[in-house]
Amino acid sequence: MYHASPAERWAYFLQNADKLTSAELRRLFSDEEISEAVGVLEMISRTPDSTETAYRYDGDGLRVAQSSRITMAP
Repeated sequence: MYHASPAERWAYFLQNADKLTSAELRRLFSDEEISEAVGVLEMISRTPDSTETAYRYDGDGLRVAQSSRITMAP
């Protein structure tokens, strides 16, 4: 991918991003823009209940942190 044009790198990324891990994509592409796109894919691949901190409300209506784990969707 090092000698491919920017358009060719983006085409490969768009065609294959769903088949590769984030680490593999970052190894293949050193482009700042594609690296940012990998980060966006990581963000949107999270399930709704895998946010940084889940909150619940206690009996008095106060918001209480329930969890602080982040998990990626398979």
